[in-house]
Formats: sequence, C-alpha cells, structure tokens
Amino acid sequence: MAVLGVRCSAQDLDLMIKECDTDGSGEIEFSEFLYVCSRRVATPYGANQVKAAFKVFEGSAPAGFVRAADLVKALTVYADSEMRTEKPVGAGAGSRPPSASASSAGFSAERIEELIQQLEPDSAGLINYIAFVETMMDD
Repeated sequence: MAVLGVRCSAQDLDLMIKECDTDGSGEIEFSEFLYVCSRRVATPYGANQVKAAFKVFEGSAPAGFVRAADLVKALTVYADSEMRTEKPVGAGAGSRPPSASASSAGFSAERIEELIQQLEPDSAGLINYIAFVETMMDD
C-alpha cells in the first residue's frame, strides 16, 4: 500500500485481506486487490486517465490494446531504474545507491508474469486495456 502512497495500519491490512480473500487461499489476486483499493482509496484519477497511461504502451498494437511483452519490458526497466536511483536510508551526498536486482524492488520475473496474467493477454500476447480498465473502475 505504501507504493500507492497509502499508509495503513497492520489491522487495516489484515481487514482488507480478510475482505477480499474470497477463496481463502491466503493470497489476494490482482483483481481482488484493485476492488478493495478502489473502495478504500480516493484516487485522484479516473478510468480515462488510467486508459491514457496504458495508451503510452500501445505502440504498434491495435487501438485499445498493449503487448504483454512491452509491459514486461516497462516493468523490468522501471524496477531496475528505481533501484539505481534510490539511496539507502541515511545515505548522504556521494553515497552509492544499493546494488540490487529487480526482484528486491518487488518486480521479480515471477511477479511481473503474475501481474501480466491478471491482465488476461490473448493468445497473441495482446491485452485489451480498455476492457480491463472498464471492468476494474467505475467512471
């Protein structure tokens, strides 16, 4: 939740997990997570803004679609660049950023694959982001 800019107590997190773990697996699927967050977080953006963010990755894909491979690349590059620019707590000027892989930023290859699968790419590796956003957000 901190990644989203939301501060929650451990009790709040436990409550959210209990609310959305409908299958009792102890894990929260991405769509369940989005549902809970949309109820608890007043986002400063709407569905049209999320669609516009996805559109940045549309590239040569058909309108309203993004290629899963492009999102994988973006998530990998973003996590890597974030780790290179972060400084350790208490680091002063001239301190070197920690050497870390994408996995230490929470974007392991497995996690990225899990996120992509939640977006339900078709057999050609295309994700209909318009349909996804409309399903996940009321706007």
